[in-house]
Parts: sequence; structure tokens; C-alpha cells
Amino acid sequence: MDYTVLQHKLEFCPGKVAHYSAVSPTERLLVVGFRGTSTLSDILTDCCGRAVPLVDHNSIGDKIRVEIKAADGCERITLEDHDNDGDNFVRCHEGILISAKNVLNEIEPFLLPLVECRYRVIFCGHSLGAATAIVTAILLRSKYPDLFLDTKQIHVYAFGTPPVLDHDSAIASCSFCTTIINNADLISRLSISNLAVLLAFF
Repeated sequence: MDYTVLQHKLEFCPGKVAHYSAVSPTERLLVVGFRGTSTLSDILTDCCGRAVPLVDHNSIGDKIRVEIKAADGCERITLEDHDNDGDNFVRCHEGILISAKNVLNEIEPFLLPLVECRYRVIFCGHSLGAATAIVTAILLRSKYPDLFLDTKQIHVYAFGTPPVLDHDSAIASCSFCTTIINNADLISRLSISNLAVLLAFF
């Protein structure tokens, strides 16, 4: 296949994930690959595991609220500036959210023109990279809902992803995320809340 590398970023500080972007004009496809945990800075990003609400500094409200709505038979996450009926905010892994926002800022300038030309987008990653790919896709779909009405326009293939979203948001993401988990993979079950449950038995 005739892929051209548009960007290759090696990152060595917490809150940033190494990634590359490659495009195929023949396939009309953009692939963004996210590297898994492999450096000390990646481990520090992994350790920032507190569940935090998504925050949009450009919005009127303090936090972004999630609404899980059906669109063409598929669930999607819709973000709003207000919360009229209780605490229903998207919650996710803090370090991975920071990483996803950093990646999105870097790929947005060339990704949006390609999406407007009906290129499909595939995000893929392993471990930390998988979780960052998922959150980046959620941020992208939420920021530009009109560009991603077709659920086949963007898809995430996440290998060995750690827990990154709250339950409702994870369910809402299943229409555009495929996760591949080894049956005995500890990382895919390792979160602060699961650790608290485990410690309650001792």
C-alpha cells in the first residue's frame, strides 16, 4: 500500500504519547498509531489514574456532560455545557486525557481536511497507546459531531487497553471502538477503583 508518513512524534515527557500518522490516497485512509508504555515518562502518565471529568476550557459550563443518544441505530457521546438533571459527566483516566488532548492538538491541522474529503480514520494502539487512541477519538467525535455522523468514518483498534472510561461512556463508545484483550491480561483490569475493591478483601 502507498502510505506516506505525515508525522512521527517521539515523546519523552509525562502527558505525551509517542505517535505517528500515515495517509494512503489510494485507500483514502488516515492511520494514526499510538505507542504503548515504554519509557519512564509513560509510566508516570499511567500512574496519573485518578478519574476526572472531561473539562472544556472553551465552554460556558465548568464541566462537559455526557448524553448517550442513539444516532442511526448506534450510540454516541454528545457533550453539553450544562447539567440540568444531576451529575452525569464523562469520567476518564487523568493522565490519558491529558495525553489525548496533546495528541489531538498535534494531528488536528492535517486530520480535519482529510476527514472533510471523506477519508476514513483509523486509530490503533497498545496499552497506554490504546487508551489514548480511544479518548482522542471521543474528543474528536464530540468536537466535530457533524463530520462523524457516519460511524464507519472513524474506528479505534485498541490492544490491551487499561480501564480508561466510566461504564456508560465505555458502552457508548462500542460503535467505533474495538478492544482486543488477552484473557489473563492484568493491565486491562487495573484501575484505582478495582484496586480498592481488591484491597477490601484483605
